[in-house]
Amino acid sequence: MLWSNRVSPNVIYSLQHMQSDTSALAVGGIDGILRLLNQNDGSIVSSCVMGDKLLSTFRSPSGSIRRRKGRRLPEHTYINIDLIRKTARPSITCLAVGMKKIVTTHNTNDIRLWKFKSNISL
Repeated sequence: MLWSNRVSPNVIYSLQHMQSDTSALAVGGIDGILRLLNQNDGSIVSSCVMGDKLLSTFRSPSGSIRRRKGRRLPEHTYINIDLIRKTARPSITCLAVGMKKIVTTHNTNDIRLWKFKSNISL
């Protein structure tokens, strides 16, 4: 897979797509930004980071769950990632794609479940 445009100025650690999906590709890397790409031309459809506001917290014997709302970054503009807090974008070391969900693991020992409410059309 080779495109003429560059997805990220940083190292990409993980990419995956659903077996039946031939249009969208999820990409995560050292910059901590979750990107959804058009597989055909490599263009970025959407870029996401975790929001700062904590919505709820749940503690259990196996760990804690913190619920936050993700936010999409502006499309078709240059993103200065230094302006986004590092806690909102820890490096993505691995990801898995499911139906309207993406699970990411991070170098901070966090596991994040990204749920998408609406379909992203390409």
